[in-house]
Amino acid sequence: MSSDDESGNDFPEFNEDTDMDNPNIIVGLVFHTGDVYRKVVRMYSIKKEFELKFKKNDHGKISAYCSREYGWKIYASYFRETKAIQVKSIYGTPHRCP
Repeated sequence: MSSDDESGNDFPEFNEDTDMDNPNIIVGLVFHTGDVYRKVVRMYSIKKEFELKFKKNDHGKISAYCSREYGWKIYASYFRETKAIQVKSIYGTPHRCP
């Protein structure tokens, strides 16, 4: 993760080159595109050993949840007029599927 101080953005940014193998998803984390966000959330679910489902989303947000409905949910929304997306909330962490 890196921080983009030059643009005035104090939010951490996900770095695909260094963070993909062991993603640490936190509220406020920014992804360059929705596709990158989806890949990272999938990788996170693989590492934490739970099945994931994405909800049908509108153009402004992407949310996902534990397919076994044990309370883990993540919600992210796009920045206006960019392809970047930011994690707004995560519920049920740490994930606790039996």
